[in-house]
Amino acid sequence: MIYVVRHGKTDGGQKGNVPLNEIGIEQSRMVAPRVTELGIDKIYSSDVVRARQTTEIVNAVVGVDVIYDPRLREFSIIAEHPIKNLDNLTQAEQEKYNELIKQSFKDAFDRVQSFLSELRANKVDNVAVITHRGIISTIGYCLEHDTFDFCKFDENRKKYKRGTENCSITKFELY
Repeated sequence: MIYVVRHGKTDGGQKGNVPLNEIGIEQSRMVAPRVTELGIDKIYSSDVVRARQTTEIVNAVVGVDVIYDPRLREFSIIAEHPIKNLDNLTQAEQEKYNELIKQSFKDAFDRVQSFLSELRANKVDNVAVITHRGIISTIGYCLEHDTFDFCKFDENRKKYKRGTENCSITKFELY
């Protein structure tokens, strides 16, 4: 079982390598006992500061080994914060922008597939993963699909966007 925790709240939203705010710190403190109840063996975490801080707060209560993994970083900013009005772009600019989004999603898919494959190869089970909303949806997609399809991936991303508030826990079966 994989229990995926979204990092605590920040003042910067998802922009850049920003720390948790006071609410995010409190959210992390509140989720720690819930993670303890899961009886996890290890925590894997994004190495981005907001996920790292959430991990440190949670693990102060849980007390297991932690592995920081850059494969668990969020999508590139262009995919998470798209241009609001594509009508202002030329056709060539729109095509380039769409290719950047697709590449960002494909990159996340490849990183998460690699991470999940490593967990399976090492027969890892009952772990927490502390990461970002986009990676949570990517984990769900990767567990349902072996290959990348942009349209299906984008739909799946929208499905998981609901219900993944800061410090929420999403449960996935790895095997």
